[in-house]
Formats: sequence, C-alpha cells, structure tokens
Amino acid sequence: MNTLSLDENITSWTLSDSTNRSEEDWARIQSYYNLINTFSTVCPAIFGSILLLGILGNGMVIYAILANKFLRTCPNMLFLNLAVADLLFLLFCVPLQAAYYISKYDLILGEGLCKLFKYTIFVTMSVSAYSLMIICVFRCIAVAMPLQASRILTKRYSLIASGLIWLAMLLLNSPIALYYSEASGSCTSKYDDKDTIVAIAVGVDFLLPITACFVGTGIITVSLRRNQKVFKKMDYETLEKLESCRRSTRKVVILVVSVAVVFFVCWAPFLSITLYNALPIGDRVDPLTVYVAGVIAQLLAFSNSCANPIIYNFVSTDFRRGFRRIKQCRLRRGLQRQSTNNTTRSDIVLRERNVSLKLVQSDVK
Repeated sequence: MNTLSLDENITSWTLSDSTNRSEEDWARIQSYYNLINTFSTVCPAIFGSILLLGILGNGMVIYAILANKFLRTCPNMLFLNLAVADLLFLLFCVPLQAAYYISKYDLILGEGLCKLFKYTIFVTMSVSAYSLMIICVFRCIAVAMPLQASRILTKRYSLIASGLIWLAMLLLNSPIALYYSEASGSCTSKYDDKDTIVAIAVGVDFLLPITACFVGTGIITVSLRRNQKVFKKMDYETLEKLESCRRSTRKVVILVVSVAVVFFVCWAPFLSITLYNALPIGDRVDPLTVYVAGVIAQLLAFSNSCANPIIYNFVSTDFRRGFRRIKQCRLRRGLQRQSTNNTTRSDIVLRERNVSLKLVQSDVK
C-alpha cells in the first residue's frame, strides 16, 4: 500500500524460488520480517504524532486566516488552500497508512478505497505544489505591475485560482485512480502502467510546479533589485505605493521559498524511491536497503503535512500575530467563563444568606 509499493521489490524477492538461497539470503529475509515487526510499532506512533500536530497546526492556520481580516490577503487565500489540502491528507491518508503498518501489510482496503487512497495522496500533494506556484505567479504580476496589483490581485481571484487548482488536479490525477488495484491482494499499481503514474506523480505533480516556483522567486528577487534604482526617480506618493508593494512581495517570497524548500526536501526522497521502483533497472541495490529507505522517505513525505504551520509561525510576523490573537481570544473566553462561574457562585451564596436571615427574622417574630 506504500505509494508505488515500497515493499513490492522485496516482497517479490522473499516470495521467489527458495531452493537456491544461501544462508546470507535467509538472514536478510529474517531481517526483513524483523523490520516489519519494528515498523508496525514505530511508524504508527510517528504517524499519530504527525496527525495530531498537523490537525492542530493547519486548523489554527485556517481559523487565523478566516477570523482575522488583516490575514485575508490574496497570497494568504492560497496558503489557506494549502492548509485545506494538508488537512484532507492528514484526516484521510495518514490514518490508513498507519493502519497498514499496524496490520504488517495485511490490511485489505477493497478496490474502491485503494484507488481513493492513492488518488488522494497525489491530488493533495499536487494542490500544495501548484498553490505555491500560483502564489509566485501572482507575485510576479505584482512586481511587473506594482501600481495595478491591488486591483488585479484580489481575494476573489485567489479563491477562483484555488478552485481551478483543485479541479485541474482532480482531473489530471484521475489516471492514478484507474491504475491502482487490489487484485493482487495488495494496493499496488498495475505493473504495465507505471510509466504513466511516474510521469504524473514525479513530473507533472512535483517537478513542474516546484521548478516553476523556484524560477519565479528568482525572477522576483532580480526584479525587486532592479526596481530599487527606478524607484529613486519617482514622486513621493508613487514611491510610497511601490515601496509598500515591494515590502509585501518580499515577505511573501521569503515565506514561499521557505515552504517550497521544505516541501521539496520532504517529498523528493519519496518520489525518488517511486521512480526507482518503476524503472526496469533490476537488483542493482539491495531490496532490503530500498525497503528501509522507502519507509523513511514515506515518513518524511507525510511529515510535510504538519510542517507548514511551524514555518508560518517562524517566518511570517502576520501569521504570528494571528496565532497570538487566537491564544488571547481563548484566554479571554476562559477568564469570562471563570468570571461568570464566580458571579454565579456569589449570587447563590447571597441568596442562601438572604434566605437564612429571613428564617432567623421569622423565628424572632
């Protein structure tokens, strides 16, 4: 069930003809089953941590953007889209993958759920990558047309772009759903169709948007430096507008580069293993080594879904402010609740005293 079947090579190796095996081969097979037992405990624990951190972090990002007007900007609407994709990935893919490790690769999902699981992994990954790419495209427009940027780059266009990204990725990744099957007893790709899946997963879903993202940020950085010389010749009012746009663009670019670098570091090893498993290069690398590398790469890829909120908190002052407001709001509510409870208790005590006084007065009479 690991994407493009991380254990596929080693499984076929362990099930192959056992008559010609040496003692070393048997020792390696035993090591494989020992690793399965270890991973069945360690991996679900790591996935559980990723799930909790990711839900909390991405939930805070979504709430912060929706609750704070100053965060509802054009680029932040696309960061919101990224958080929604991560949250969907966390809620659907992470628990299934953890269950797969717990079952020691014996989990049967059924044909429909198998296809949906694989499809969701690639759709959410590509939505994240293309959201970053579109942020870069919008910032390029802001640098090229700084005076018109506020009219062109609105929240409305960001929301339209987010919707189009989801639609395009749902359609583009549809072959992945078609080409995965559980007919062999495990949720793997049909062997003859691996080239198609690799072209989509590695090329279109990952390399294209991430390359465009890095190229875009490079163009923006060069343009901002060139524009500095032009700005000096302008009147004060125009200069103020351009400086504001420049500062805003610089902040967004730093945030996008940070998120894109972490995204690349997390997903590149996993997709490299995917590419290796799909290529007909034989047994150049020990299957056991490929298997262990695949599991580590998968954990790294899945951890990306909880990384972005941490990056926002460290890199963006606006997001830090938004997160602080959430904490302050919760603290205020807690104090109000405590104050209400204290008031209620005081009222009860006063009523009891009044009743006691009335009883004493009636006894005296």
